[in-house]
Amino acid sequence: MDAPQQLLDLVVEDLYRQYHGDQSVDSKGKIDVIIVTGDIVVHELSSKNFSVNNWEKQKQIITQAFETLTDRFPGVPILNAIGNNDAIHHYQAPNGTNKAIFYGDLFDLWFKNYTPNHGGSEKQLKQIETTFKKGGYYRFDLSNELTLLTLNSQFMSPKNVQDTATEADQLAWLEAQLSEKSLRKYIIQAHIPPGLMYVEAVQQFWKNSSQQQFTDLMNKYDSKVLLFIGAHIHTADVRAPLSFFSHSLNMSVIMTPSISPFHQNNPGYTILDLNVTKSTDEIFVTEKMTMRFFQLGEYLILKRENWITTDLETDFGFTLINTSSIQQMVENLKKDHGMYARYTVERLGFRQTLANFASISHTALQMFLARYKVENYLCAMSNYEIEGYNVCLEQQ
Repeated sequence: MDAPQQLLDLVVEDLYRQYHGDQSVDSKGKIDVIIVTGDIVVHELSSKNFSVNNWEKQKQIITQAFETLTDRFPGVPILNAIGNNDAIHHYQAPNGTNKAIFYGDLFDLWFKNYTPNHGGSEKQLKQIETTFKKGGYYRFDLSNELTLLTLNSQFMSPKNVQDTATEADQLAWLEAQLSEKSLRKYIIQAHIPPGLMYVEAVQQFWKNSSQQQFTDLMNKYDSKVLLFIGAHIHTADVRAPLSFFSHSLNMSVIMTPSISPFHQNNPGYTILDLNVTKSTDEIFVTEKMTMRFFQLGEYLILKRENWITTDLETDFGFTLINTSSIQQMVENLKKDHGMYARYTVERLGFRQTLANFASISHTALQMFLARYKVENYLCAMSNYEIEGYNVCLEQQ
């Protein structure tokens, strides 16, 4: 995490106020779970040189961040995914001796020594231990109707050359969870999401084989998968990409914003309110997603702590768990570049006044948006694979 401890403390205190209230914030009730989507460790400490091992320093940062949350939210499950900057070697799923040390240390910190993450029973803790020590993936039942499945996305990265064997075990485990005969709904989280990103050039986050296997699996079970939560790009984004190969796939993907302002974004986090009800033969879910953003510039210049709440669903006319509404929103962004500019400003965490000004006379904003070319970014946003991205560009 590139954010200093002071900034993390500000974010944690704002989250606390949302649910415990003060004179300026209405209390929302209780927090059921905190999901941490990875990349806790500062950039460059996860070594690209396989002969260098900074794990003890990385572990100190991960421990400090985790304890900051557990001290403020005792009793709340805090469920982490492993990011590419958290690994001992950058983008690598560890093997050999490092594998046992890395997963063992994180299991002890995140699960064994923190009772709320035991899953309510020694049986579930043992199941978590088995899969987590095998490859950093695990299941956590949030309720009788809803489960979080956490994947280790290092396995899917084309940059991973260390442990390349465990990916098959993770995929088989994922299908075993989804194939259970129950009405249960699932949320999947991983630090690096599937799909594409355009920043000056297009890139596909996962290997072709990994992505096709995953999209085939999601196509098979998408009625059970409520949502995919990822991060990695530092800025917020909401997608329901089309697959060039799995044509009927419908899955909503949210990239939650980063606390680190590493990509010209304001520090932020996502609040997801889910209402889950069950009938005899079906589970119904309604949701409301908002994001909180710290106005870092105001803090640095004016020494004033200000936060804003952004409601992308209302501002851009979609519902997070309705994929067709997200796809329609993306089509609207393609047709209305002013709307696209406002979306970009809002997902970066800036005030609505700047979003309204996004007819774009501001030089710095122009320079930023030049990196995110409208057609390229939106074609990447709306497709999982390069093949679909290329077709999308031809149609613009």
